[in-house]
Amino acid sequence: MATRNIKYGNDLFKTLETSNPDVFFDVTYWDLWIAILVNNRFNNKWEDLITYLRKNHSHYHDDDCEGIIAHIEHLHNKLSHKGLTFADILIDIDNDLMKKQEKKAKSKIIKFSFRDGEKSDWMYQTPRNIFYKEALYGHWDIFPINPKQEVEALQKKFKTKSFYTEDQSFALEDKLTSYIEKKEKKASLAELFALYRAFLSVILENINNIDDSYGVIGDLTGDVFKGYLELDWRELSIDTSEYLNDIIKYIIWEDYGLTYEIYPILFTKLTKAEIKIAKSILQSEQKKLAKYHLDYQAKEASSMLKLL
Repeated sequence: MATRNIKYGNDLFKTLETSNPDVFFDVTYWDLWIAILVNNRFNNKWEDLITYLRKNHSHYHDDDCEGIIAHIEHLHNKLSHKGLTFADILIDIDNDLMKKQEKKAKSKIIKFSFRDGEKSDWMYQTPRNIFYKEALYGHWDIFPINPKQEVEALQKKFKTKSFYTEDQSFALEDKLTSYIEKKEKKASLAELFALYRAFLSVILENINNIDDSYGVIGDLTGDVFKGYLELDWRELSIDTSEYLNDIIKYIIWEDYGLTYEIYPILFTKLTKAEIKIAKSILQSEQKKLAKYHLDYQAKEASSMLKLL
């Protein structure tokens, strides 16, 4: 019996040569499927394919849609940088192969019929993933003591690849509280900044593995967040703009309601000049988030602006 020659998205389709004999471009099947749709269904307008995907996908496929769009945009940028177009990918493709792969393209790109293991690296480089990671860890070089030093110790308090039931959440809360209280006793101001800021991000990285129906982890996080806001960054000569940029982005991307009732405290502690800085940061974030269709986060930024 003949074996099926199945091609996956990350498999190499062919290598394109450019006008520069030393510059090549490896084309994957993901690239091929996108190029076929752009050429055959969207009149060579890759932006129209993106618009179609945004308008015609179900909420269930939000992540998949964002991943495909990220791949399309990265592919366009790389092709342009090498002086190539989507149409160049399709040169010398015979009709039989085109028909076969167009059917595959509709399944993979239009219907999102693929598994996580089939995704390309570009599909993980979405604006959502990039901005989220930045909000958690992207601005820590502003602190006298980098919070990264606390992250590893805090991560060890969580079981590896395990889920905490609602009853188990109490033991986890006890473990985290004991660690924080022990560190607080002898901590300098700089060490408190590092401890609290690290905790806030580590919690977000683990919250999906915790059934916090009793709210004990949420309450602890709220206490730590409030404690963090009560620390005065000015005493450590941390730049106000950088401090606000870091914490504002964290609040925008913390979408579990852990900080919602507490974060307005931040703005009550600001001078008029500092409020202007906060407003500028929020306006910039709101504009950027709206540009990338991150509507929920854009609304969060707008809600925060109304408090200023």
